Amino acid sequence: MQRGTRKGFFQDILTLTKYLLFDSWQHLIHFMLNDLPLSPATDSS
Repeated sequence: MQRGTRKGFFQDILTLTKYLLFDSWQHLIHFMLNDLPLSPATDSS
């Protein structure tokens, strides 16, 4: 397993949360660790 820098880790989180909607922090971390597929976001408007 390849490890990056702490700064890179937080940049990855920023990018993911800027463009993708996660149900929880646990879902985000699970996605990052396991490359889980995302379900389509629902439009609540």
